[in-house]
Amino acid sequence: MIIKAITKGPWGDRPKLYNTWYEPFDDNAYIQQGVNFALSQDATGLCTAADVTLLPLFLEACARFTPMSASQQEALIATAAEYEPLFA
Repeated sequence: MIIKAITKGPWGDRPKLYNTWYEPFDDNAYIQQGVNFALSQDATGLCTAADVTLLPLFLEACARFTPMSASQQEALIATAAEYEPLFA
């Protein structure tokens, strides 16, 4: 199982807009990237974010899943430095 597929990072001092202990992505494009990346791995499934308002976006992204090539995955991984790690 893959968890935290649409995690942006820790909330920090920002207002908590969702019922999650971490800040999730809430933009369709970022959610789609996270879902596509996660489902492109050798896994049995993925867990949704713990907020019902994000669930429709997450499920829509799952329905539109397109496997990512190795180069697309590498390009997405290269952007990780732009975000604060959730688990430091």
